[in-house]
Amino acid sequence: MSHPPSSRRTPPVDLDDALARVRAGGGRVTAAKRALVELFFGDDPAVAVDGLSAEALTARLAGSDPATVYRGLAQLEDLGIVEHRHLGHGPATYRRAGSTSGPVVCTSCGTVTAVEPAELAPLARHLLDRYGLELDLHHLALDARCAGCRDAG
Repeated sequence: MSHPPSSRRTPPVDLDDALARVRAGGGRVTAAKRALVELFFGDDPAVAVDGLSAEALTARLAGSDPATVYRGLAQLEDLGIVEHRHLGHGPATYRRAGSTSGPVVCTSCGTVTAVEPAELAPLARHLLDRYGLELDLHHLALDARCAGCRDAG
């Protein structure tokens, strides 16, 4: 199981920067690890921004086994290249580090909506001023019911 980093690092700017960070961290850039990093720095926002579970990432990496993917994700998270978060009651999802949107998950259908930080700023200020709580949406999502599920009853 991976854990959120104790202090946020500046995320890598591109694929080469991410691979250099793996090497600088004492890791080898194996074919499996390179393929995993390439997924996160590719053009598919479902991977880079929204995030996918380790199982879904394994399915996208032909010939990779889940243990290799989990080990790679743990190392990439420790290096500040990816981050994991929990969306409702499902498995953790992984996305490229540095995304600023906060996920809101429909508790009925599971649809994830990315909400920009500026939209959550009033709530964050209220929690800080009233309760001394600092809102952090990098690890956990907010739960809600989408309009479609509310309308359906």
